Amino acid sequence: MTSITSSATNASPRPVAGIAIPDGRLAREITELVRDTASPLLYNHSRRVLHWNALTTVRRGLKSDAEPLYAGTMFHDMGLTPQAVADV
Repeated sequence: MTSITSSATNASPRPVAGIAIPDGRLAREITELVRDTASPLLYNHSRRVLHWNALTTVRRGLKSDAEPLYAGTMFHDMGLTPQAVADV
């Protein structure tokens, strides 16, 4: 696996490129919120960004905690959702 550390278990049936999606309480709540708020396109984009970020972290020899990395990547485009745009 990768240098990303987490006490959470893998929410995906299998890791993608060695990157497992965290399955802690926070990660599960984030997944639910983003799935309920964002389009499938934006949700899947954010998951791909997670893998890109995690692989970049590993390539640079850095260590990261999986859940904060997951939170940042899943929320990074939430301002593009209809609900967020309507609030502006």
